[in-house]
Amino acid sequence: MWVQGYYPVYRVGSPTPANLPWSKLTYLAYFNLAPTSTGGVANTSNGNLLTNMASVVNTAHANNVKVLVTIGGAGAATDATWRSAISSTYRATFVSSIVTYISDNNLDGVDLDWEPFDTESDGTNFATFVSNLRDSLPADKKITMFIAIQPAWKRTLCNTIKVNIDRFGLSTYDLSYGQTNTMHDAPLYDLSSQPDGASADAAATAFIAAGVTSSKIMIAVPFYTANWPGATGLYTSAGAFDP
Repeated sequence: MWVQGYYPVYRVGSPTPANLPWSKLTYLAYFNLAPTSTGGVANTSNGNLLTNMASVVNTAHANNVKVLVTIGGAGAATDATWRSAISSTYRATFVSSIVTYISDNNLDGVDLDWEPFDTESDGTNFATFVSNLRDSLPADKKITMFIAIQPAWKRTLCNTIKVNIDRFGLSTYDLSYGQTNTMHDAPLYDLSSQPDGASADAAATAFIAAGVTSSKIMIAVPFYTANWPGATGLYTSAGAFDP
């Protein structure tokens, strides 16, 4: 079983590494670094991962949990920065930066999270980057990838690169974002009152239909709620969505 939790650097103090529910996890994604336009990796405004890196990694390993480092995340880097990092000019440097960071910090792999990743034509360079990264990492190091469930070209891309990715994390949460009617934020199954296809089941089914190996699919579950101030019930008009 593969159960992956995310541990943002800004949450390291509460809970501390010693107080994480290690028995519930097999992988921990330590969040987050960002790519640089010249192929480096850097801390974000969230904080310096190295400050508590040894504590996080050593505690995880003592509990038989592997640690990945997340590169990316919402707002971590622009599409232009990602596009430059994976370009033919800087791709080798970017791959080397990731491999070195993993080796230097006794990590077990990397979690890739390019957001928003909205341009289909970027897929070709991304696929080449992932292939080069897989070839450059030791065989026991893992690569996971967080991916939005729409549009359809992202499913096609995942099928293309599946041989080099150990797990795909489908963004099956925040499905209520921007809705004026109250609804489930991360529904497991389609409901008539939900927007079409907005469920974990629908997303997983679509990725499998596109050719992605079912055993490589993870569904993402949020540990927070969506908010509609003044709402009177589920599936009712509530006006503005307040994240």
